[in-house]
This record gives sequence, structure tokens and C-alpha cells, in this order.
Amino acid sequence: MDDASHKESDTPNIKHINMDSTKGALKNNGALTENSDGANEQRHRSRALCDACIPSKLFNKLLMICCLTEATRVKIRIIVMSLSFMAEFTAYLSLQNLQSSLNASGGLGTMSLSMLGFGLAIASWFSHIPIRFFGPKLCIIVGWMSMCVFIIANAFPYPYTLIPASVLVGLTMGPTWTAQGMFMTTYSIEYAELVNMEEGDAMGYFSGIFFGIFHTSRIIGDLISSLVLQTPLESLDRNRTLDGITCGSEFCPSDLDRVNASALNPPSSEQIERLVGIYLGFGILGVLIAIFCLADGTLKETVKEGVCKNAFSAIAITGNIKFLLILPVLVFVGLKQSLMAGDFTQAYVSCELGIGWVGFTMLGLSLSNTVFAYITGRLQKFIGAVSMATVGFIIDLIVLLGMLLWHPSRSNIWLFFLWPAIRGIADAIWDNAMNTALGVCFVDQQDTAFAARGAWFGVGYAIAFALTNILCMDIKIFINFAALVVSTASIFTLYGLMKWKWSNNVDISKQNSREEVGTQL
Repeated sequence: MDDASHKESDTPNIKHINMDSTKGALKNNGALTENSDGANEQRHRSRALCDACIPSKLFNKLLMICCLTEATRVKIRIIVMSLSFMAEFTAYLSLQNLQSSLNASGGLGTMSLSMLGFGLAIASWFSHIPIRFFGPKLCIIVGWMSMCVFIIANAFPYPYTLIPASVLVGLTMGPTWTAQGMFMTTYSIEYAELVNMEEGDAMGYFSGIFFGIFHTSRIIGDLISSLVLQTPLESLDRNRTLDGITCGSEFCPSDLDRVNASALNPPSSEQIERLVGIYLGFGILGVLIAIFCLADGTLKETVKEGVCKNAFSAIAITGNIKFLLILPVLVFVGLKQSLMAGDFTQAYVSCELGIGWVGFTMLGLSLSNTVFAYITGRLQKFIGAVSMATVGFIIDLIVLLGMLLWHPSRSNIWLFFLWPAIRGIADAIWDNAMNTALGVCFVDQQDTAFAARGAWFGVGYAIAFALTNILCMDIKIFINFAALVVSTASIFTLYGLMKWKWSNNVDISKQNSREEVGTQL
């Protein structure tokens, strides 16, 4: 349980709301108090969640029939919520990796992801408003339904279907992750009281459970896409060079039409329908779990009337010198996620091997990111944040140079798996650095800081996918290299100021983020 309490953050896909930030929001709203009366009130509120609606009441009665302890029932509710998120993101994260290749014509796939990022950026400023008026459970259900709309839109990929569906997902994703954080915080507090555990340790423990289950969504989704869309290497067109197609760093948007017609070996309509059908099944499963097993109750009362003030505070915090030093890292994380999920899958994997290999190659990133998200937090305690950031810089530099100089070929197919796997390690390091910096620099404003974090991540994500349809691959690699240098310099500057100028603050070099902030768009 001690190990789980230090579960670190992951990447990319699309980037979550920090548990500590939600806890800060609840504290600012009077939901969490230091005295025993406040703790009892919070406990009664969390218990009221189970009687909020008929489906969740039936689920709670089922737990009662099983004669489980109250602490075990709380843990089961967290597991069930985790399964709902896992089911939904199994489809979404896999489709995100496939967009630049599956819907390559006219750059529709990457444009839809760009619009999703802009929707997320807007929603992140005001995520507490729908929570206040509709409650966290309904926000999650609406978010899952919008995911189902996005899944269906991939079966009919037109600008008037895919782009509106992507915007809808972006607008609902912010409130969805805020709601997840509220559920986690409320149940963690109750569990801590039941088993006599520190609240922070309980939230870390439940965070480990949640993200341990959640991360399997990437693995399952990538396996499904590869098995459904798989094309044997020997069946690929070996005369593609006659069409003037160059894969790798020299790949340009002008090649899209030729690649889409030949090199990508686009899947048949039957394969796409089968894939969408499977993913839609996962999406519906997530909706049903949310309806029948999640509860709402009076949890929405923990958000005060002044929700608009929270939004303006999130905008104002951008001018804080500490946040300005973290901001390049936020944008860089969005850029690097686009480079791997959109550009690498299109210009390297799909161009040379075919769409059916996208899922298999992205498995390396998913596995390494999951494993090293767990390792980096523990390692940072021994070598410090500066050393970890240095390692992240070196790894990203190696990957960018490799992508720039490497000419993809089926004769060295192992490299298609190596680069994503190495990049997954760097993603885990940068995610940890970003979350730790925000958590330590804004101890009393974590709800505001992490709302701004989601918005600026969305900006970087949106800009990167928009550039996918404009710039050649080598230019995008150089942009990522520049962003890497600026981000490293800014985070080192922050570490130095925290140690020597703002020495009254906690030394960030020996801190690690206890909760996860997902970049799983």
C-alpha cells in the first residue's frame, strides 16, 4: 500500500485533473475541514453518494448483500469507476493514434484532433461550472456519450461529422476529469477515516489503483486495432518508391494523397466497421457502468457559487512567474504527444508498414510509459529532479535525432518499436516534472494551477496537430527540438530559483508528485 501511495503520473494521451488540485478546490469550498465535525460531514456526504439514484442504490445494496466491510465497499467503488474510464479510453486513445493515418485524406484526422485540443483548452477554464449545476456523475455520463459519438463518427469520416464530434469530446473532457477527481477525493477521505490512514496516503493509494487499471486501456486498444487492421508485410506494395513517396523525416503533407492511395494500404470498409463496432461496445460499456455504478448525491454541493471566479483565477495565474517558467513544459508536452501519436504514426509507421502496424508500434510507448511512470517518482527521491530532467532531455534529444536521421525500412523493423518505447520513458519523466512543479509551487492554488495546466496543454496539443497538415516532418522535428531546449532551460531555472531565491518553499528537487495528472487526450 505504501508503494501504491506514490504512484506517479503518465502521459500524453491526453493529459487528467490532479487529485491534489481537486482536494484544494474542495478545501477552498469548505468541504474539507480540519476538525472532526468536518470529517464526519464529509463522510456522511460520501455515503450519501450511494443513495443518489436508483441504479447506484441497487449497486450499493448488492455490495451490502455480499457482507463486505465498509472500507472494502469504498475500494470497490473506486475500482468500478476505474473500469468505466478504462473501457471508454480503450477506444479513444487507440483512435487518436490512428487519426493521422486512418483519416489522412485532406488532413481530416489531425484537424479533428486539433479542434479537440482547442475544445479542451476552452473547457479547462470553466470545468467547475457544469459540475456545479449538473453534478459529477452526469458530467461523466455526458462525457462518455460524447466519446461514443466520436467513435461512431469514425465510421462516417466527413468534416461535418468528425470535427463536431471531436469538439464535443474536447468540451466534455475537462469536466469529466474534474468529476473523476472529486469522486477520488471524496472516497479517499472516507477510506482514510475507516482504516485510520493519512488522507494524502489514501489518495495516493487510490490513485495507484485507478491509473493502474486506466493504463491498460492503451494496451488493449492498440492490440485491438492491430489485430483488426493487420496487413502482412509481404502484401505491401514494394514499388511505392516509383510513386515518389518518401517516408520518414522527408515526409510532407503533399504526399498524403499518394500515401493514402497506396502506401498506407488503407483498411477495407468491413475492417473499419468491425473496429468501430468493437470500440463502440467498449464505449457503451463505460456508459452503463457510469449509470448503474457511479453515484452523485450531494457531491456537487462541494462546488461553491463563485465558479466563474475560479475560471478567472485560472487565467490570472498564467502571469505568475512560477507558472510562466512551467508553461513551456506544458506546451512541449502537447507538442511531443502530437509528434508521436500523429506524425510518427503517419510519416513512419503507416507510410512504410501500413495502418495495421500502428497499434503494435504504439504498444511500446504504452508499456514503457506505464512502467516508468511508476519508476521515475521513486528514482527522483534518490537522484533529484534536476538529474531526472537531464535524463529526460537526453532521451528526447536521442529520439529526435534518430527520427531526423533514420530512413524507415522494413529491414530494420525493430526500430519502429524502439523509438516509441524510448519516448515513453521521456514522457513519464516530463509528466512527473510538470506535475511536481505545479504541485509544489502552487500548494494553496492547486485547483487553479491544474485548470490552467489543462488549458495550456490543450493549446500545445491543438497547435501541434494543426501544423501536421502544413509542415514537413523535418520542420516539426526541429520545432520539437527548440521546444525541448526552451522547456529544459525553463524548468532548470525554476529549480534554481526554488532552491536559492525561494528557499522558504519546499525543495522541489526531492519531491515527487503523489497523484497523477493524465495527458490522455
